[in-house]
Amino acid sequence: MTRTFWTTIAGALAVGLAGGGTAVAQTISEDQTVRGRLDATDPRSPDGRRYDCWVHDLEAGAYTVELRSTDFDAVVSVGEGRNCRSDAASTNDDGGDGGTDSRLVFRTDGGPGFIRATTFESGEAGAYSLSLEGGGGVYIDDGSYVEDSFPRVEALLTRPGEETHLSNVVCTAANSRDLLAAFPRMTSAQREARWVPLRQLEAAAKASGEALGYDWDDISVQIYEGRRVFETDHPLMAELPAVPRSCFGAMPPPARAVVAP
Repeated sequence: MTRTFWTTIAGALAVGLAGGGTAVAQTISEDQTVRGRLDATDPRSPDGRRYDCWVHDLEAGAYTVELRSTDFDAVVSVGEGRNCRSDAASTNDDGGDGGTDSRLVFRTDGGPGFIRATTFESGEAGAYSLSLEGGGGVYIDDGSYVEDSFPRVEALLTRPGEETHLSNVVCTAANSRDLLAAFPRMTSAQREARWVPLRQLEAAAKASGEALGYDWDDISVQIYEGRRVFETDHPLMAELPAVPRSCFGAMPPPARAVVAP
């Protein structure tokens, strides 16, 4: 199943790999594409998702990792050290096109690190390719690392008459950022309960976007970019419309967010 805008959970998404078997680490280098397969012999996370562990030893800098599969909905995570059972620093469930491949831009200070190739749903399996390349983003003034630009969201800022749609996109993006960050700590019932208001926000963004002539692919990327703005606390956030506090769940808004009463 396509998970449109469920993308980078920047910061501290802990997948919680306390259970399952032992992951045999394989090695990947910069500018290399490798192929693998998730099957019944692979270790599993506590929620039943199979995963492969790939390790690297990179110089300090920015890198892009991409996990592609036609057999399952791909999820890729990165972290420090060589133990894939450790918590991930960043996780991505979709590529920038809103499809089922997974693309993640990350920064490392150098040294050993891991890439975890897994699935969105438990029980999924199949073949995949994993690529690791240098570059993919820019540094901003405070030293944090973000993607190059957010053209779909930036375009909405400059088009008169699209204020309502932009507000719907921003609220959906803020809510999805909150849900994804809390997702690993939630029970199945809590997750399903949180999906309900998020689906309602998504439906509102879909309706307002289609009224303006956007198709669902366009709207998905707009929401994806909006969430990346929140996740990275990007300066572009200051140009977005004020976000009602109800758009956020238990998490506090990012420092740059303009929050309506």
